[in-house]
Amino acid sequence: MSSTPNDDIRQQPAIQKLLERMPAQVQDSFTETQLSYLHIALGAREWGKHQLDVRGDLIRQHWTRH
Repeated sequence: MSSTPNDDIRQQPAIQKLLERMPAQVQDSFTETQLSYLHIALGAREWGKHQLDVRGDLIRQHWTRH
């Protein structure tokens, strides 16, 4: 039996953190598809939380070089 990414969507840390802030009846109202799209939307934000975030540094270097 193969599993799809949606099978474990409620086990994803970002989804767990989101759901734990809601009442149980609201948590249970989400479908797997809805949670999958929420996970995608939340994942798009997480790249900026890495320890090394050089976006500002790259821009400053570009502006200061002649």
